[in-house]
Amino acid sequence: MRALLLGILLAPAAAVAQAGSASAPLVYGADDRTFVGEGDPDVAAVAALVPRDRLVESAAGIAMAPTTLAERLGGPLCADERFVGEPSLADCTAVLVADDAVLTAHHCVPDAAACAALRVVFGFRREGDGLRELEAGDVYGCVAREDVDPARDRVRLRLDRATDREAPRRARASAGDPVRIVGHPAGAPAMATSAVVSARDAGGLVLHADLEEGSSGSPVFAADGALVGVVVAGDGPDYEWTGECFRTRTRFAGEGVGAWATDVVPTESGCAAAGPGAAPSALALGTLMALAIGRGRRRSRARGASGGRGRRSRSGAPRWRAGRTGGAGRRGARGEPTV
Repeated sequence: MRALLLGILLAPAAAVAQAGSASAPLVYGADDRTFVGEGDPDVAAVAALVPRDRLVESAAGIAMAPTTLAERLGGPLCADERFVGEPSLADCTAVLVADDAVLTAHHCVPDAAACAALRVVFGFRREGDGLRELEAGDVYGCVAREDVDPARDRVRLRLDRATDREAPRRARASAGDPVRIVGHPAGAPAMATSAVVSARDAGGLVLHADLEEGSSGSPVFAADGALVGVVVAGDGPDYEWTGECFRTRTRFAGEGVGAWATDVVPTESGCAAAGPGAAPSALALGTLMALAIGRGRRRSRARGASGGRGRRSRSGAPRWRAGRTGGAGRRGARGEPTV
């Protein structure tokens, strides 16, 4: 399962690329990701952040125009990969925190233009053997960014209207607590994965969970359904290029550095507040990778990997350079772009 740090505010993280790898899902031990349906108690508050050009809104309803993970990686997935044929619609995930607001990672929506260009979509999930059809009431516009905190990688998005969905109660988790993460890994229909809080970091939680790009902004729920965190970054890169296709990189449970996200304990303003020592740890700042899908703009610097336009290295593997999900690419201490 992927090691994750989940905290109150989401910190920017430096991408650490390895030869022959590309960012996306990193699985620890057995892959326990499962699709969630209408009866799931946590899924109602979970939203997909979708570029508006992937939705066609008309009087007849909402049509989806998803891409595929292979297109995003710039090369095919191995035929026996789980979820190889799943549509990839979302770039990030968000969670309802008020009747007209969601919380997500700042790197998912770095500026007002990004807010205007996306749709907040509830109910993107599997239904029977296919996808649930979206309705007009599932799709919301983003009209404003509030409580913007790029240093800790957090932003609250104001919706264009209120929803009748119920925002979950918020609480603080402790080491040893079982948790469940629901989101849109790789932009796919809603999935859930389970984990146990390994430790608390400054303002956050350390976990091991099976996540990937698209999981940024995913809510972390306690066993009683309380919202205790929001995913921000992980310790990818996570796909390995075999010479012919991309395969999910697997680690033993407990391996890896972790990732960073938010505690979501309410304050008087109704917004998440950092706990003692709210700044992210130096470990988190120096080694983690944002889990947003950068609409084909993000690359890995790993030798032998290629990015979204399918350029190939001399070895035939796609080339993938690490980059910033949004905004200018700042450089880390060793020259790696932060994400």
